[in-house]
Amino acid sequence: MPDDSEESVELERHIDVVILRSDSPHPRTLEGVALDLTEENELTAGEIDAALRSAVHLTCPVDIDIDAYRALEGLPVPRPFSQSGWLYDYRRLVLDDDGASIDAVRLEYHPVFGLRIWETET
Repeated sequence: MPDDSEESVELERHIDVVILRSDSPHPRTLEGVALDLTEENELTAGEIDAALRSAVHLTCPVDIDIDAYRALEGLPVPRPFSQSGWLYDYRRLVLDDDGASIDAVRLEYHPVFGLRIWETET
């Protein structure tokens, strides 16, 4: 009888993430467009386009491992994203100048190499 535990069944999963730079009062896309992600705001067509140009599509286990997937899966989907047909299920990843850490996962953005993800030592 086959073992259907999570370890034995390797399913392909994907997650979409908009990479934003930390800024005040609103985070900015990689192109520098400020996005007001407060509950009451609705994104303009230009802001949606800028967010999509800052987005990455990651597949587990091809691009990221299951630990990174789970860490990213816990990121919020801002209401302005969920109200947009284009950004409906996209997570918000806000990086400061040094990147970000989520659980045991470290994330940084490099302008040439893109999003870099690795596990930190626990």
